[in-house]
Amino acid sequence: MDRFVQVGVNISRDQADSVTKILQHHGAMSVTVTCSDDQECFDNALPGEPRWEQQRLCALFDPAEPLEAMIEAIRPCLDSRPELIIGEVADRDWEPDRLASASPFRVGPGLWVCPGERKPESSGETSLLIGPGLAFGTGAHETTRLCLEQLAQEEVAGKTVIDIGCGSGILAIAAVKLGARLGIGVDIDPRALETAASNARINAVEEKIMLMSDVEFADTAKTCHGEMVIANILTPTIIQWSDTILSVVERGGTILLCGILKPEAVAVKMAFGAQVDFMEKTLNNWVLLIGHVR
Repeated sequence: MDRFVQVGVNISRDQADSVTKILQHHGAMSVTVTCSDDQECFDNALPGEPRWEQQRLCALFDPAEPLEAMIEAIRPCLDSRPELIIGEVADRDWEPDRLASASPFRVGPGLWVCPGERKPESSGETSLLIGPGLAFGTGAHETTRLCLEQLAQEEVAGKTVIDIGCGSGILAIAAVKLGARLGIGVDIDPRALETAASNARINAVEEKIMLMSDVEFADTAKTCHGEMVIANILTPTIIQWSDTILSVVERGGTILLCGILKPEAVAVKMAFGAQVDFMEKTLNNWVLLIGHVR
């Protein structure tokens, strides 16, 4: 692919998460955020996380992707000004440029994320090396942070951890580096699986990582089980996969569900019924549901 369709939208901070989900739901290959004015504002509690009141989201789409439904879904979020800009951009290797300027950051007790394979100065702690690739999951987004922070607190040693919608593979790899016996990554996008395989090699855990498409996973779901299942994906997909998630998690196991906005948490809990007891953790407008299977 030598060109992408670029969709730019200026949006207020309180609408940014909702619009990002709309863009992702309608096929955005990546979504980046910058400041739409001259404001410089970062939250000291989350280094590197922008908290600009006015933000500009820039999404890249495959030129073959129909955008009409996405445009109609976004318009109610816009004010009276024409803020939606659509154009074309030439392909280039965007991710290495972005990762090259990113610094390692801690996401949990003794757990670091190292974009661009840059290791932290501190030693004796677990480092996740994340190389370039067209897949979600560099650790910077709130949903990935929530999952990583919880993983660092869970007892995963010797367990099989299944990551549905694995993206870059960061969560499955983190589980293995924290002691899991096996990390199984599942994704619908072949490019994500390629990126996850590369990251597994970078982290020297490829022998403990198993990657498969959603079709392959569906074929093996009756025999593929784990003590923990993670799904950091869009809420409608979590609900769609709820029966499968319940069928592959061991009794007494743990489910981590993220990619959920606060108003959506009740619907997700209902989809899993009384079989799972949930607790919640939140970061900004995002919710992590921590489920314990009865």
